[in-house]
Amino acid sequence: MRKKEKKHILSAALVLFVGLLLVCFWFYLGKSHPASKTEQANQAVSSQDQDNGNNKKEKTAQELLEESKEAYQKKDLQLAESLVKQAESKDKNAETYNLWGNILRDLGQKEEAKAKYQQAMTLDKNFITAYLNLATLYQEEEKYDEALDVINEGLKYNPNNEELLNSKNLIEVLKLRSEK
Repeated sequence: MRKKEKKHILSAALVLFVGLLLVCFWFYLGKSHPASKTEQANQAVSSQDQDNGNNKKEKTAQELLEESKEAYQKKDLQLAESLVKQAESKDKNAETYNLWGNILRDLGQKEEAKAKYQQAMTLDKNFITAYLNLATLYQEEEKYDEALDVINEGLKYNPNNEELLNSKNLIEVLKLRSEK
């Protein structure tokens, strides 16, 4: 190779290297000060609400609840909680409180989760899943009497529900084993 060709190749390589460094630096700057997960979630919801740039389209409680379920299934608990809070502000219903309880449970906030399950049960005496979820939390803590109280409460309103009956039998067996 001639000296001139080597110089051009080196110059091109240097330009590519500097360009690559700039791209990496730009990417690093964009990631160095990320917003908190909650801020990102709120920004995502805000940007999704934009319609043609200026007009905001208000999402219904059901749309927010569905988006929260999707985020929950993807294990994006921060986004799921942000969306479920927004859904709850528009419509207080058992399904919303039950999902919120699941999110809080998975975040390790068991007492707060219990309160949400209680709210779901209060709003809809026939919402079986809330009874089962709350009883499961008590069962995991080996508080079998409390778990049975929850199941028996559900059975008052849903006396023939197989899931509640099966859960009651399981908890009674676990309670007996723990007493031995």
